[in-house]
Amino acid sequence: MTAAILVYIALSLVFGGIAATVELWTPPTMLDRADGRGKFSSPRPRLSEALGIGLFCAGLWPFLAVLAIFDRATER
Repeated sequence: MTAAILVYIALSLVFGGIAATVELWTPPTMLDRADGRGKFSSPRPRLSEALGIGLFCAGLWPFLAVLAIFDRATER
C-alpha cells in the first residue's frame, strides 16, 4: 500500500511538471473576434500562473488517488 502511494506521488510530480511545461511552451491560440473583424492571439500565461497549474496537478491528483485507495481498502 505504501509503495502505491509513493508511485502516485511521483507520477503527480511528473504530471505537474508536464502541465507547467505545456502551458509555458505552447504557442498562443488564434481566436476569432466576436464581431468578425479577424483574429487575435490568446493571452500567454505568466510564469506564476503556469506554476500554479503545475502545483494544482501535482497537489490535487495524488490527494484524490490516495483517497480512492483508502476508500477501496475500507470497502472490503
